[in-house]
Order: sequence, then C-alpha cells, then structure tokens
Amino acid sequence: MINPDFPQGFIVGIFSIGCIISSLPPVSAHCINVWGRRSSIIIGSATFLVGSVLQVFASSIPMILVGRFISGLSIGLLSAVVSLYQSELAPPSLRGCLTSVYQLMITAGILLASLIDHKLVHLDDGWRWAIAIQMGPALILLICMPLMPKSPRWLVQQDRIEEALNALKTVRDESEAEAELEEIIESHEKAKAICSKQRQVTF
Repeated sequence: MINPDFPQGFIVGIFSIGCIISSLPPVSAHCINVWGRRSSIIIGSATFLVGSVLQVFASSIPMILVGRFISGLSIGLLSAVVSLYQSELAPPSLRGCLTSVYQLMITAGILLASLIDHKLVHLDDGWRWAIAIQMGPALILLICMPLMPKSPRWLVQQDRIEEALNALKTVRDESEAEAELEEIIESHEKAKAICSKQRQVTF
C-alpha cells in the first residue's frame, strides 16, 4: 500500500525536476539536433508512456517517484521540440496561429485534467485511472508521428538536401517547396559562417 500521508508536493516536485533537466539547452538541443525533431517527439512520447506505466502499476512511493521523474523528462523534451517542429513544417502564414493554438491546447489540457481528477480522486485507485487516461494523447502521438515528415531544416543541417525537398513537398506545392528550400539552405550557411567566426574569435 502507498502511504497517503506522503507529501504530495514532493511527488509534484520530482516531475518538475525531470522537466527542468530535459529542457535545459545542453540536453534538449543535443536531442533535437542529433536525433531530429520528429524522432525527439517519438522518443519523448515513448518515455512518457514508460513513466506513466510505472505510476499506474506503482506499489510503492519510490516507484511513483521514478515514474514521475521519467514522465517529467519527456514533458521537458516535448515542450522544447513540438513548437519547433510545428514552426519548421508549417507555412509562414500559419506559424503564429499554430504556436498560439499549441499554447491554447496546453491550457485546455490542464483544465480537462483538473476536471477528470475531480471526478476520479474520490474513487478507490482513482489516481491510477487519472494517470492512465493521460497515456491516451501520448499513445496517439507515438503512433501518428512516424507518418509525419521529418523537419526540412534539420535535414538540411544533416546535408540531406534531397530528403529536405521531399519533406517540403508533402506540405507545399513544388514551386513553394523549392523556394523555401533555398531560403533554408541560405539561412543554414549564414548560421555556419557565424559559428565559424565565433570559434575563430574564441581561439
């Protein structure tokens, strides 16, 4: 049995610690740049499911804490990568709107989670059901993301130009895709030149 008198603030806090760690630039930037945006979302979703399973079937406080920490790691990474992935695939005219909708959905999710918790908190093991329900969106994300194109900007960073063009063609017509690819390549070359100058100044 799990001790009901255990301070809930600590359980919440360990989740936040996981979020902070994975959202730190050295961690999130490494994942996003090495694994790619789409793969980072897939890994983040799978990590969240692992953490949630540990919590749902937890038989002790340490098991809950480990599950909460793992779930926190996933949320920190997803918070860093999802809006970036959206902005790199969305048409310029929709980028601001999609970012706003993303923030709106986070707020709506918090409201919905609070309502569900309010209904389940008084049931025996209701908290397990509340955590299990959270797995639904993560499972949908895990299943659907492999069907989405990779970020064209990340593909350009990896010198996979042909793949970047094909990714753009899935969400643009051919002329727009080719024009945007040129912009991405030009932007990438400028960024590389700036980094090269900074290294020369440093050394």
